[in-house]
Amino acid sequence: MQPPAASPTRRGFTLVELLSVMAVIAVLGSLMLGAVAKTTSQGRRIACVSNERQIALQTQLWVIDHGFRFPERSMISHWRSTMGFSREKQDRYLFCPEELRRIHPSTKESEAPDPWATSYIMNGFADYHLESSPAGDPRFGVMPSSTPEAAILEPSRTILFGERASDTQRLYVDILPITATYLAHIEEGRHGSGESHTPKGRANYVLADASVHPIAFGKSTCPVNQWAVTERWRRDAALCIPRF
Repeated sequence: MQPPAASPTRRGFTLVELLSVMAVIAVLGSLMLGAVAKTTSQGRRIACVSNERQIALQTQLWVIDHGFRFPERSMISHWRSTMGFSREKQDRYLFCPEELRRIHPSTKESEAPDPWATSYIMNGFADYHLESSPAGDPRFGVMPSSTPEAAILEPSRTILFGERASDTQRLYVDILPITATYLAHIEEGRHGSGESHTPKGRANYVLADASVHPIAFGKSTCPVNQWAVTERWRRDAALCIPRF
């Protein structure tokens, strides 16, 4: 009678093998987290573009209904209220999720820290009002008349709205006088860079033809200043890097 065959000895994983498996899992996990983070960031950028398209549409409709003129600036009203952005619309359209993530990391993207704030800033058309207003008109820079749509000669290369810096309360961009102080009120590098105000990023802009386009840091003011309307100031107010 043959003795029973000895069962094979079971060998466990060695410490090196376990560490190798854990390292592989960690690498795969980091790759997956990076892909998820990238997708989430892209989603925030898409949401910002979508918001600006809504602003462009609202502006276009308002201009058509008001004699093809942009909203008038005054000391008691501003573009948000003039064009009928209710609190509900402001909460929905006037915030860029990428900004909320940066300045309010604990705030849900669907919530706004200030219901009357905004992530966007409108062109004040300062050069047009300077050129068209009588000399010494005290309204210039304070309560200029509304800007006719026909005054914008290059609508596909003229900015109507840009992204507003998080630490400003300004609602309009005034490029005059040419001191470049208005650059502190616009956000040129919110997307595609690790931090704001860096030459590596870009921002989204609503152009006067109602289209929305990304523009790289510094390119909105160079080689021509796309915040300007008149041919003279598009050239004379151009600011190219280095600008500081």
